[in-house]
Amino acid sequence: MLDDVVVARRKRTNFGEAIDWIKVRFVYSPKQRVLLDLLDKAQNIQLPVVAFYLGGITRDPARVWNKLDGYYAKSLDPSEAKKIPQPNPVDITLNCSILTKYASDMDQIITNLVAWTNPQHILSWRIPSVYDQEIRSPVIWNGTVNTSYPTDLNATQVARYQADLSFTIKGWIFKAIPSKGEAKIFKFNSDFSLTNELTTKYSLDQLDPEITDRVMLSAVPQPQILISEP
Repeated sequence: MLDDVVVARRKRTNFGEAIDWIKVRFVYSPKQRVLLDLLDKAQNIQLPVVAFYLGGITRDPARVWNKLDGYYAKSLDPSEAKKIPQPNPVDITLNCSILTKYASDMDQIITNLVAWTNPQHILSWRIPSVYDQEIRSPVIWNGTVNTSYPTDLNATQVARYQADLSFTIKGWIFKAIPSKGEAKIFKFNSDFSLTNELTTKYSLDQLDPEITDRVMLSAVPQPQILISEP
């Protein structure tokens, strides 16, 4: 989603002509781990670097309407449909730390990350075992960028600029999905019982109110469309 950020190093003269293009390194690791690696010469990790790490997962009550039993999705076999248990809506917090050597690098990276989440970025993904179904998850920026500038450096320290922000992914956690679909139901029973609450127009006074009539419908339902002949 965001791992194609490129930083331009420009001259101070000649209208800021770009003299180099630096592809920003993206890693999935807490910033403390990244800073520790930077101290190790053998790791050879160069700035700038953007570190993402999981901040937490919380249930989203705003997307819970009621206790649903689930729904049916398409299957590769047209005679079957897959029963998908109702997933649990969750908010996934993704923290982001930007570490750069120059302030201009940090500014360019921030503008790349924030510009694509106005107001949100949409992730499209699929459930592998479900045929032809797309899920869209908004990625929302928390609206804050906390910056830290290098101060009180000694002669042996390297300047490092840091910015921290976070994003929320509106995702879902699914239960186990059965590998085999459920066959379509072409036969069902319907019970019709008389009731005294019906108006005279619809009631059958000559019949016993306790009578229940059962009707069985069978076969594939046919579309009720009348086509007039030309």
